[in-house]
Amino acid sequence: MYNFSLDYYLIVVEEFVHLSDPESYAGRSSFTPSRATQARQQPAAISPRLMSLRMCLSTGYVTLISAYAPTLTSTPESKDDFYLQLSELLHNIPAGDGIILLGDFNARIGSDCSAWKNVIGPHGVGRMNDNGQRLLELCASYNLCIANTFFAGSVRSKVTWKHPRSQHWHQLDHIIVRQRQLRDTTHCRSLHSADCNTDHALVRCKLRLLLKKFHRATHRPLPAIDTVSTHDISHVTQFQELLSGNFSSAPISANPEGAWSRFRSVVYNSAVSAFGRCSRKQPDWFRDSADILLPAPENKRSARNKCRLINTRSSKAALRAAKSTVQRLTRAALQRYWSHLSDRIQRCADSGDLRGLYQGIKEAIGPTPKKSAPLLSSTGAILTDQTAQLDRWVEHYSSLYNSDAALPILKEVDNSITLEEVKHAINGLKNNKAPGTDSIPPEVIANRILPESQCGFRPSRSTVDMVFSLRQLQEKCVEQRRPLYMVFIDLTKAFDNVSRSGLFSILKRLGCPDRYLSILMCFHDDMHATVQFNGSRSAKFEVRRGVKQGCVLAPTLFGIFFSALLHRAFPEPSGILLHTRSSGNFFDLSRLRARTKIRHVLIRELLYADDAAIVAHSADELQHLCNSFASACSEFGMIISLGKTMVLSQGPGPPPMITINGTPLSVVNKFQYLGSTVTSTNSLDTELDSRIGRAATTFGRLRARVWDNRALSIKLKIRIYVSCVLSVLLYCSESWPTYRRQERRLNAFHFRCLRSILGISWQDRVSNPAILELTGVNDMFTLLSARRLRWSGHVCRQEDGRLPKDIFFGELAHAHRPRGRPKIRYKDVLKRDLRTFRIPVTSWQTVVQDRTRWRSAVHLGRSASSAAYIADCENRRAARHRATSSYSTG
Repeated sequence: MYNFSLDYYLIVVEEFVHLSDPESYAGRSSFTPSRATQARQQPAAISPRLMSLRMCLSTGYVTLISAYAPTLTSTPESKDDFYLQLSELLHNIPAGDGIILLGDFNARIGSDCSAWKNVIGPHGVGRMNDNGQRLLELCASYNLCIANTFFAGSVRSKVTWKHPRSQHWHQLDHIIVRQRQLRDTTHCRSLHSADCNTDHALVRCKLRLLLKKFHRATHRPLPAIDTVSTHDISHVTQFQELLSGNFSSAPISANPEGAWSRFRSVVYNSAVSAFGRCSRKQPDWFRDSADILLPAPENKRSARNKCRLINTRSSKAALRAAKSTVQRLTRAALQRYWSHLSDRIQRCADSGDLRGLYQGIKEAIGPTPKKSAPLLSSTGAILTDQTAQLDRWVEHYSSLYNSDAALPILKEVDNSITLEEVKHAINGLKNNKAPGTDSIPPEVIANRILPESQCGFRPSRSTVDMVFSLRQLQEKCVEQRRPLYMVFIDLTKAFDNVSRSGLFSILKRLGCPDRYLSILMCFHDDMHATVQFNGSRSAKFEVRRGVKQGCVLAPTLFGIFFSALLHRAFPEPSGILLHTRSSGNFFDLSRLRARTKIRHVLIRELLYADDAAIVAHSADELQHLCNSFASACSEFGMIISLGKTMVLSQGPGPPPMITINGTPLSVVNKFQYLGSTVTSTNSLDTELDSRIGRAATTFGRLRARVWDNRALSIKLKIRIYVSCVLSVLLYCSESWPTYRRQERRLNAFHFRCLRSILGISWQDRVSNPAILELTGVNDMFTLLSARRLRWSGHVCRQEDGRLPKDIFFGELAHAHRPRGRPKIRYKDVLKRDLRTFRIPVTSWQTVVQDRTRWRSAVHLGRSASSAAYIADCENRRAARHRATSSYSTG
């Protein structure tokens, strides 16, 4: 150990528990100092598998934990017992202590750093197993990261153990630290040259434990005005009086700059005098009930002082009553705050308001430390001077907002509508739809402005529409054995690179009134901006490109601009052809054989704001579409981020070679599309890894504020769990055609969370049906089925022509199904859900048209599905008892 310069090393000893049972192992671990250190405390033995040591450093404390986890073949009870003890040990460590958790975890964690963000680094090895998922869930719950995976090196420097039969190397030994400690971890690797007389390799981690803090003085901006007081009528009246008096007494300036300075000064000073300044923010739950809570601590303080002066029974009783009042009011305030917050989050989740949903979850999690990186100059040098940093920000934004388009704006956009465009609009009309008195159908203008494939910033559309459409397209290509090629295009600063002259020309061509167009032009002309950095404000610089950030017009203007770009890029019909029909029995494919009743739908792009996915059946066709789109982007001044643009292919054959402007694009096996992971095999396993990882992280970040908060009731904690954790876990689950094994995996995570909230471990022998009865929530099988049925009803009620409905009810036009059973499809899972919820398969399409009847049917079906799950659990439990009894008697 001395040759490797180790201050501390961990020894893990594996031994038999019972000589008669060679399958039962136990482990013992110990810390051994190799040289004199300042820490004189003795290690504390938690169990035969766990040991801890708290060391005092010059900058605080750090807790070292040695661990030896059960093997993969161990019983689930032994695994649950180990991770329960380790979780309790981590929970009792003070928040300010550093953590170094190291040992043999017998866990393969894999290399999917996107699913377990901030837990696994970019240099993992292999694939995850069951022990690995347990370890990753624990790390996500306590904001820990596995240091082995954050440092590059050869595969040999990462693996630690070789399987005796397969002779494959795996990474089973890990060193785990807090995420904030990763900046103090300089290197971590395995050393196979160490002679330790074991089949495991030595793992060495180098850390900087002597930390140094830098304090920097910052310039304070003007105090913010207390906007809460603006709802008080008396304050508003006072503000109006001050405003009138200050304007009459302030000197009048002739030039516009002086007039603006006078206006700004008078309004700000009057507002500060009337409404006051923002005070230091109180805890969120305290701020909402401050009027009720503030007198209670004062009364308790007075009662304590009185008890100190006059120590009588009455004074002691008064002190106890005052303490009880503080506790009662505090618990009531916490209950009110979390109840309102969980209701708001649940309403957003039910209505599809993703922005409100994640804002509520962010508020529930609480403040997080902000991360910052060194600011670099244009040449790559680190800038330390504040003036130079501010100038660098001005340089960056000036180049961003004032860059010229690669090519001049096309003059032909101002020309009259051509005959070809009229023909294209007529071909796009729906059958049996009469125009108005002006003989111009509204579909002409609608199709020319926003295509059906655009779901961003439009009512009654969300990211689920696009994710569902893409998964359905993948599923039908797999079912009918047709290849599918997709390119996910990322535009650099799309809203900031909009050419204003081109935008105004497009609006004029679309028939925008001259007066309204003049207002828009004046609204964007002569626009300037400043940069505020560390309390300092830069000089003004001109902004000649882009739409206004935060403006209500910006999404609409960008949508029009981007739609014009698509019309320019794809003048000819191309893409994937489907034929669809919404009438007839959904589960009977013979309805698509009636040629007079089917409609043909061409799918070329899937859009959500500036997120674009282009699809095709062949690599050559996809290359042609990419060339056309790249050419249109150059003409419209948009920039494609080639490093973030990815290609994903599905089907047989080698990976395609797709280029844009001569640069080959990266071909990947998975891609994060609108928050959901799509893969080249259309498998949901990777998506479930990502969702479980994110849900475990959210659950862990709520531990201190919610789960361990004794002032909150169990009922309220369950509501917060449903609104905050389940909404993250089941994001876009409406589009999942899940196998039973995948649903069981989600159900296991679901019950682990519920047991953690209730404080129930496997040792308590509480069954899953009892957990459901205590919490009042449904099992994961019921939750997934209910979400799929609700979404299917929503899609069925959509108008014909909506992209999700056309794909849902259609199939590929020029493809045939091969013989044999296909992979599980969404319609197969939907039929299973209907039967589980006791909804007739033959008449569900009639019921679904009535929103109230369908909601009632799904609600009643949830009870039937939950009852079936509970009965199945009881039957399996009884079967296990019978098997155990017969084994013991035999």
